[in-house]
Amino acid sequence: MFNYAKANAEYVLNGDDDKLATVSDVKGKLPVFVSVTDEDRAVHVKTMKKSGIEGSVCDISVYGENFEINIPLPGIH
Repeated sequence: MFNYAKANAEYVLNGDDDKLATVSDVKGKLPVFVSVTDEDRAVHVKTMKKSGIEGSVCDISVYGENFEINIPLPGIH
C-alpha cells in the first residue's frame, strides 16, 4: 500500500499490529501509530465504553490532548 500513496501522504498505522508496529520509516517519514492497548503511543484510547449495537464512546488521547468520540458502529474500530 505504501508504494501507491501520494508523495505528500501521512502514514497512520495500527500500533497494536505486530508487523505494522515494526515499521520505522515510510518513504522518509515517521508513521503515527494508533493504539487501543498501548498508552505510550502518540494516539491511543484511554477508555472505551461499549454500547452493543449502538457502538461505543471512547476517550482518545492525541499527543496529550483528550477527546471524547462516539463511534456509531458495533465492534472495535
